[in-house]
Amino acid sequence: EQYSDAEDAFRQAKKIDSLKPEVHYFLGSTLNEEAKYSDAIDELELALLYGFEPAEEAYKKIADGHEALEQWADAVAAYEALLNLSPSSVSLFQKPIELCLDQLQDQDRALTLAQKATSLFPSEALSHALLAKVHLAQGKPELASSEIDIAFQIDSNFVLGHYLAGQVREAQNNPEGARWEYKKAFELSGEDDPLHSQAAEKYNSLLANPAPQQ
Repeated sequence: EQYSDAEDAFRQAKKIDSLKPEVHYFLGSTLNEEAKYSDAIDELELALLYGFEPAEEAYKKIADGHEALEQWADAVAAYEALLNLSPSSVSLFQKPIELCLDQLQDQDRALTLAQKATSLFPSEALSHALLAKVHLAQGKPELASSEIDIAFQIDSNFVLGHYLAGQVREAQNNPEGARWEYKKAFELSGEDDPLHSQAAEKYNSLLANPAPQQ
């Protein structure tokens, strides 16, 4: 983890062969570790320009750099470029969807990504949970509930599914059902999972401030 020395070595390599994509990729990766995000992005984009493979890895690091710089639109654009390849995992959709919803307030863009996730990974519970999350943001709890049901058919103990189901029950003014889902999410998640504490907070909030059922 002697990143300064690594940076020096890769800059020397760049002087020797400035067209080698791996040189730019590893220099960019090193600069990322040093929190020199703008310079890292430049090098990683050069790596892609010169044909670096796997391109997915470079786009992911570019997205991370833009996110660290709070350049949300650029981060999402990098993720979209990544996802236009052949994404190796449905989990790659999670961060750009969250950025669209939380930072850009662009529900349409998030919906496009979530629909693409379910199209490419129809047998993954996460893809349906992500689509449910978008529907919740759109104020469409019934559509969200349908996607969560599909997720549960794939994995009945899916933590994110139970957490989102709790949010759906809240939107449907069903606090008892919401508490049950949050309790389930809490029980199924490990202490290092952010949803563990979030589910506990939701559960305790509903206990302290019960909403009347309709």
